[in-house]
Amino acid sequence: GVVLALHKPKGYLCSRGDKEDRSTIYDLLPLSLQALHHVGRLDKESEGLLLMTNRGDVSHRLLHPSEGVEKEYDVVVDKPLDPAVFPKLIKGMMTPEGFARAERAFAGGNEYRLTIVLKQGLKRQIRHMLYVLGFEVERLTRVRIGWLELRGLPKGGWRELSEAEVQRFFSRDKGGKATSRKRPRQAKKPPTSDE
Repeated sequence: GVVLALHKPKGYLCSRGDKEDRSTIYDLLPLSLQALHHVGRLDKESEGLLLMTNRGDVSHRLLHPSEGVEKEYDVVVDKPLDPAVFPKLIKGMMTPEGFARAERAFAGGNEYRLTIVLKQGLKRQIRHMLYVLGFEVERLTRVRIGWLELRGLPKGGWRELSEAEVQRFFSRDKGGKATSRKRPRQAKKPPTSDE
């Protein structure tokens, strides 16, 4: 099987074909890779790291909520952020797609910028959460999935992951920094460290 890391530019759709003939992520790939599926999605206005594969085990590992693989986003909003925003994002809120919350949220370099880490994958989750709090998203970039970072991959570029890299998604500590605090499935009672 094949697993690719792709740097999706803004303006490209995560779909195989478009009735209106808009650009899709498949326009960025050679003919030999057109059969790959995208693992999750980024909306047209978002950019950043997207994985593509023909391996069901990889899709399941990265998408199933019980696996808890982290996705990290660099977000720019339309007005200065109040520090009260961060705990609200972590506590969570109702959105049009259901209850949404961030694992972590913190300031990202200037007063318009923040970093949000998710394990959930609701549709347009970050945009909806910030809208509830009174902000419009100006720019949204996924910079990490599990252990894998966007850094070094040019916009519109892609690379194939080695089998060793793919296996890192399955290691218990490094699905990304994702699963390190996850309780074992068979635990009869929660470990004291989580209490």
